[in-house]
Amino acid sequence: MRAAEVRGYGIFQPENMRPDGIGHTVTGVEFVDFTDKIPGRLGVDFGIKYVVDSKPKGETIDITNVIRFPGKGIPHLDGTFQKVLREHNQVKLGFPDIYGYSFDKTREILPGKWVFEVWVNRACVVRRTFTVVPDREADSLADNDNI
Repeated sequence: MRAAEVRGYGIFQPENMRPDGIGHTVTGVEFVDFTDKIPGRLGVDFGIKYVVDSKPKGETIDITNVIRFPGKGIPHLDGTFQKVLREHNQVKLGFPDIYGYSFDKTREILPGKWVFEVWVNRACVVRRTFTVVPDREADSLADNDNI
């Protein structure tokens, strides 16, 4: 098993985001709020910055990124639900990598515990839990509509 650590977490702002077939490839990530509580709002990007520390530094290894969704999972248009997202990636040892999620569709905004994991071989080397909460801005706007 290789050692790993979280170097940042919470809400981030990517400089660039482009579709890559499965999700998005982001560059120039800056964390704007180090928090475990994530507002359920379209356009919010959140996740972890982590490093797999092992030698030789710079060697590329295969990893699996996992997100475990709360409740029944993300609903799809065909009526099915996705409880877990698994993505196979490669990272360089000793260099930071980002793994995150972006709320692009309203149906993706699931309140509750979201668990992010990084697996090397059969070992989970990073685990971070976020709690998606109702968006206060949306709630306050709705409250103002009743005045």
